[in-house]
Amino acid sequence: MSTSGNSVTAEISGYCSVLEAPPGTDVRVMVSTTANQFRLGLAKASASGGTDELSHALEPVGGVDEQILAGKVQHCRAGSYGWVDAIVTPAGTDTLTISAVIWPTLADLGRSQTVIELTAEGLMFALELSPEGWLRAVAGASGDDRTIVTAGQLHSRYWYLVEATLDAKTGTLRATTLPIDSPVPGDAQVDATVPLDHAVMLPTELAMTLAGRRSADGLRRVNADGFYNGKIDTPLLRVGSVEPSLAAQRLPHTDIDDEGSVIARWNLGADPAGVTFADASGHGYHGEFVNAPMRAVTGYRWKGDCLDFNFDAVNYRAVYFHDDDLEDASWECSAVVSLPADLSSGMYAVTLSCDGAEDHIPVFVVPAVGAPRAKVAFLTPTFTYLAYANGRLADEVDYEGSGLTNRTVVLCERERQVRQHLEYGSSTYDLHTDGSGVCYSSHLRPVLTMRNDHRSAIQDAPRHFAADLALTTWLDSLGAGYDVLTDHGLHARGYDEIKDYTVLITGSHPEYWSSRMLDAAEEYKAAGGSIMYLGANGFYWVTSASKDRPHLIEIRRGTSAIRSWESDPGELYHSQSGEMGSLWRYRGRSPNKLVGIGMTSQGWDTKAPGFARTEHAMDPRAKFIFNGIDDELIGDFGLVMGGASGDELDRADPALGTPRHALTVATSEPHSKYYLLATEEMRLPTPMITGENNPKVRSDITFLQTPAGGAVFSVGSITWAGSLAYNNFDNNVARMTENVLRDFLHRNVEK
Repeated sequence: MSTSGNSVTAEISGYCSVLEAPPGTDVRVMVSTTANQFRLGLAKASASGGTDELSHALEPVGGVDEQILAGKVQHCRAGSYGWVDAIVTPAGTDTLTISAVIWPTLADLGRSQTVIELTAEGLMFALELSPEGWLRAVAGASGDDRTIVTAGQLHSRYWYLVEATLDAKTGTLRATTLPIDSPVPGDAQVDATVPLDHAVMLPTELAMTLAGRRSADGLRRVNADGFYNGKIDTPLLRVGSVEPSLAAQRLPHTDIDDEGSVIARWNLGADPAGVTFADASGHGYHGEFVNAPMRAVTGYRWKGDCLDFNFDAVNYRAVYFHDDDLEDASWECSAVVSLPADLSSGMYAVTLSCDGAEDHIPVFVVPAVGAPRAKVAFLTPTFTYLAYANGRLADEVDYEGSGLTNRTVVLCERERQVRQHLEYGSSTYDLHTDGSGVCYSSHLRPVLTMRNDHRSAIQDAPRHFAADLALTTWLDSLGAGYDVLTDHGLHARGYDEIKDYTVLITGSHPEYWSSRMLDAAEEYKAAGGSIMYLGANGFYWVTSASKDRPHLIEIRRGTSAIRSWESDPGELYHSQSGEMGSLWRYRGRSPNKLVGIGMTSQGWDTKAPGFARTEHAMDPRAKFIFNGIDDELIGDFGLVMGGASGDELDRADPALGTPRHALTVATSEPHSKYYLLATEEMRLPTPMITGENNPKVRSDITFLQTPAGGAVFSVGSITWAGSLAYNNFDNNVARMTENVLRDFLHRNVEK
């Protein structure tokens, strides 16, 4: 980020090789800057506040020397593609044919899009879409030496067989387009053949690129540009020419091909959790994907008979490419930060600075393997941070104009930086260039929304990481020993990651959870561990991550939920885990079962309310929660939206799994018309969905005991953390939260 008054002086940003690291280990840091040199250090991050706003601080870590390093600009290369090298053609080959079934989503994009490209020294042979959406076959050496033939205009979101034949013997180039599922009268096969402008000689070895053309620059082994948007199903490379009139019989899955002429037939649907694709011809020309194109998607033969790719491999052989996919920025390592061996677990940041610019990249320092554990663990919601990474919802939703808020949407400097660097990739709330939803998110890129100075646009206040710093700073203010853990660590190691802690504290918005994380939390609770759920909209979306690619999370959206996009039919199952996506409540694992409350409403107005005690506040089991608190209203103040019950809200509901012995000790004061009932709570269209007319629009503070001696305390609001920090943690929200923590530390002492 860079500003000097209103003039930009320099720019700097970066990311780390890992999100979490134990003391005594090295963290690689990737940096891009316009400055000739920059400074790099390590600091502990914190957040506190008076009565106006939450403020953040970075305290340099002793024993870590500041580094002064040479700077350079590094570029993100967004766009997904596939590649295969060293494809050997049979001796004497004078004719090659390439084909695939494709489903373009931006056929007339205004630039060329490469579907398949074959390259060798002195030769390029490709199928591509013209800027206007016409299929073109291109062949030749380079530049003006290339021959182009055009065959048929393609339209977005229709399936086509596309094919090209390069015949060196006859000196011709042919292209064929065959609509497969067009309902439009007159759509028919188009064939075109032209003589080659220059003679070509087919090489004995080729390289193949899918959904892009090879380029020379960049850090990856294979780089590409000219990206295609859409699906590709079963690309095929064969020796010899084919009869155009038999195109319909040559669809890849009819299995009537002359196998002797097939060099490679790629099944793009195999191993959807991985980065490779298989050559089904038996010749071993397997390939690799770059930048995480969408896997587990329907192919051209899919008719809706099966919705789960695990049981229908034939109809899920396609892959969905986007020109803005990004899994790994692939920047060169700029520096290595060595974490001191005696560094305490906590929230830290690698600090970067140069002329008028700075950045600070979070590093979550977790306990070393085998090291003594504190009694308290703070579980950092890193899956949620990635789900929202570099999100631009304020651009896609007119919150003010559509009546969703009476607040002014304010873009902070970080939000403006996100919009200046679209190449840094999107959040899972954003849409791809072609309008489809983004289902993957990676931390191997600058994540500008995961910074302590980021302010969410609609709240005009810290949210996610910047807000969660208030929770760990509160723990520091109490002198309570604690360890910082992450979603990534819990997903990777399961119950073993948390089994030794007496109290597990969540972040303010732990929305995205994997099945392994839920399993671990349920086992922890059953074993007598106590949970403090200090937020809302938690345990909501089914999330997955591969053990081989832990930097990448996956979301599929659908069924019924608050969502900015919806998965296409047949594509609700996760490629990485094979499980059904959507909400956990539709999998029988509602958050109410785990923590007593679950998502019910969201809204944003100029003043969030506080909570009023209920009759259960005097229950002997729960009276300790209010020790030292005389106020009837709890949290009618705050540094985020002005109150403790705001943003997104959770409520208790036995119908959704809230245990019958759970006590609702406080419930929110009435909310305004800007708070709306969650989509999944509505069965029929009705105007009775606001805080002014629907009793379900509320947040509840609940307490429940568990059979093994633990307990669960849940606050039902994202803005709780902002009220906790109010007046430097001297208020009734902080007192209540401290009462619960100190009580929970003495429960089930065997933990």
